[in-house]
Amino acid sequence: DLIQFVHSYKESTVLISLLGGEAVTPGYTWIFSLLLGFGMHTIVRAGILTVLLGAFCPSWIRKRARPDCFSEFQNQVRFTSGYPRFVPVIGVAAARLISFGGSKPILFNDMCIPVFITTLCLEVLVDLLVWKVRWPRW
Repeated sequence: DLIQFVHSYKESTVLISLLGGEAVTPGYTWIFSLLLGFGMHTIVRAGILTVLLGAFCPSWIRKRARPDCFSEFQNQVRFTSGYPRFVPVIGVAAARLISFGGSKPILFNDMCIPVFITTLCLEVLVDLLVWKVRWPRW
């Protein structure tokens, strides 16, 4: 449970930071952050980083980087604990929609909606890539 909480908290912090940044200063800087996060999540969760460490690092690093029960458990937890971060944002959007109708944007401005949708789509894509594709193993 603690691992799920920590991962969910980390993912929530990323989403809220991106949405907060866009609410204050709208622009397109969030795209690079999301693409970098997508790439890093895919590399780590698919085990590619572990394979690279095993191929190019000294043996004392390889021993520490070898997958174990804890790392596999952590990868499985990431399938379920990345999604709760979207619930509060949907709640805020619903409350703003009910309160203001269509007179104000439902997520503070028009740039926050693409951030939210893109973040959700990339989370689903990472999960599908890690789950469906056969990646190299240790």
